[in-house]
Amino acid sequence: MKKLCIGLDLDGVICDYYPELVSNLQKEIDPKITLTDLTQYNIASLFGWSAEKSEEFFDKDQERETFLKVKPIQGAVEAIKELYSQGHEIYLVTSRNPYMHGMHTADWLVEQQLPYTALIFCKDKVPAAKNLEMDLFVDDDPGQISRMKEEGIRAMLYDQPVNRSYRGLKRVNSWAEIIKFVTRYANENFAPSPTRFALHVR
Repeated sequence: MKKLCIGLDLDGVICDYYPELVSNLQKEIDPKITLTDLTQYNIASLFGWSAEKSEEFFDKDQERETFLKVKPIQGAVEAIKELYSQGHEIYLVTSRNPYMHGMHTADWLVEQQLPYTALIFCKDKVPAAKNLEMDLFVDDDPGQISRMKEEGIRAMLYDQPVNRSYRGLKRVNSWAEIIKFVTRYANENFAPSPTRFALHVR
């Protein structure tokens, strides 16, 4: 079995962030907002916020303890433990602000007993994926996945309501699908074509 270098986003891939986001939006913006209203990945653009308004809203996540309250996405913790035990390198790559959310992030990972090779904070994840020569990256941000695709990095979009309007990207709907893909990829004797696998494409 080939040992893979795998990059994983936190929010929307490992952490079930969007229910917490909806709760925060209901409290501060509109109590009628639901998850189905989040039809764009860029929340600021969706609500017509300025950069200052967006920064103010998301900076409050530290005070709200959002990143301590989030639950793991179903199957994420068990799957990552399985992959790590198989010898794969697991890099957690997040665009969270390390100065504001670094401690809460680290505490949450300890609480979940989640094994990983390294935790990386960066806005642009493509250079990290390239520098570490990652074999696979999973993110719910269609912008990141599109750019990785352009750079020849094997990447999959984790399905969330905020990214369902985006087309033409390899899409995965569960951690069971990720495990299946990694298992097949790691057991191949060559780097398979991105079109070999029956992943969901929209």
